[in-house]
Amino acid sequence: MITFLSKLSLCQKVIPRKHPLGNGLDGFSFAARCFSLKGDSLKELNPEKFGPGGKCPSEEEARDMPRKFRNCTNDTVFNLSVHGIHGARRERLVREIMMVDGVDWAPARQKANEMDKANDKGAWLVHLPYHIGVGMGFSGALIAVPLVFHQPTVFWFAKTVVELSDEEIPDPKELETFWQVGSFSWEYMEPMLGTLSFVLLGLQFMRAQMQHIQLTPYSDFIQQWRANRLAEQYPQYSRRIVMEFSYTDHWYNHRR
Repeated sequence: MITFLSKLSLCQKVIPRKHPLGNGLDGFSFAARCFSLKGDSLKELNPEKFGPGGKCPSEEEARDMPRKFRNCTNDTVFNLSVHGIHGARRERLVREIMMVDGVDWAPARQKANEMDKANDKGAWLVHLPYHIGVGMGFSGALIAVPLVFHQPTVFWFAKTVVELSDEEIPDPKELETFWQVGSFSWEYMEPMLGTLSFVLLGLQFMRAQMQHIQLTPYSDFIQQWRANRLAEQYPQYSRRIVMEFSYTDHWYNHRR
């Protein structure tokens, strides 16, 4: 068996296909690919290290490994795009631009960057509800602890906001620990904090039920509106490709 394998060279089975892009691509779609092994190397391979069959890539195959999405074939880019990988969707958009405009990869990439900037317009306005929510959540979490356990803050809040009389506020000497302070403040803080917690719980439950019946909440509505806007700005390209690019595009220009 070893003698037979030593004489057998596992090669690449390819299906010729005319590539619509050219531009340095090999013009073939690989239907199957396996490793080439030399006869002597079969005896040296460690099955425990390389798995069943003892196969490992050659140096030449390692050089051919795609390192960026632009190195991948059309089939690979499409399959990754279907799974929502944004880098693959960007590369698919670039190749769509190449085909429609009849340009090379570099100008098509610049056009895709232009579309990316157009997709981010109005981000500050769309993000405003989120920023307000972040600010309110951070502020509430920050002030909740001193309003319950910090003695000077508790006394100030009780007199100014709750409007308790001096007779209703205990002597500071009686509240020496934060446990004692919290026990006093909880008498008027519990209804507010408890009600607010239940309101947030109810809103989360409502949003979950909306998602179950595909009533899109605000974030999904904005994504759909954004994708339609970009597709209408560039009608010469495939609407589906443009919209799928928009769906996974970050609002901020993160490196990706």
